[in-house]
Amino acid sequence: MSSHDKRTDMFTHLLRREARCQEAEGPSRYEEGDGELLLTIREMSRLCPVSLKINIVQPGLSKAQATREQLELLSVTETYLMETYRLPFGVIASA
Repeated sequence: MSSHDKRTDMFTHLLRREARCQEAEGPSRYEEGDGELLLTIREMSRLCPVSLKINIVQPGLSKAQATREQLELLSVTETYLMETYRLPFGVIASA
């Protein structure tokens, strides 16, 4: 499977996760846009090159006081995203 196919699969995965949240009557996982927009982007990704980067915002995480366990979790997440989808990963944390 090519890296391009894996990126398209990621959109499908996000759509499934949102559907499960809605079935459980939980809050939407989308901060901006909706499932229809994500479907449009997924279809566009089949035709055009798409450059993605995953950033998470963790205001409760202190860069200076991060525990070993927290850093290991972030490291494993970064490795998974890079090896599986070839996506760079960033973390925005408190000082």
